[in-house]
Amino acid sequence: MKEILDSDLEAIPSNKYSRKACWFFIANLVCVLTILIVGFFFTGTISGDSFNTLYQLSMVVILIFIALGLLGFRCAMLSFTKKEKWTYIKIVGVVGNLLFFILIILLFAANLNDVLKGI
Repeated sequence: MKEILDSDLEAIPSNKYSRKACWFFIANLVCVLTILIVGFFFTGTISGDSFNTLYQLSMVVILIFIALGLLGFRCAMLSFTKKEKWTYIKIVGVVGNLLFFILIILLFAANLNDVLKGI
């Protein structure tokens, strides 16, 4: 009986974190495309209250982007520490989330620079 249970555990692929990192990367791409679509199509055509709504929507999308970027980078690094097998999904997740993590750091640095110049 124990051999059957052990063989079921071995059959489960051990790339859990790399798959999560890849999904976080895809979700981040959706956030970036949403921000680009809002920026290109709706910026010059709205005014007043709808501008405030659009601004709040874009802030929520940016916060989701930051959260997903940090979680994706964490899962990508966990796939390294757990020594998961190198697959295409792992490479896409690691490289994509690394780029988004660097972008998040640059966004924080730019905002910090603006705040410090204002003082």
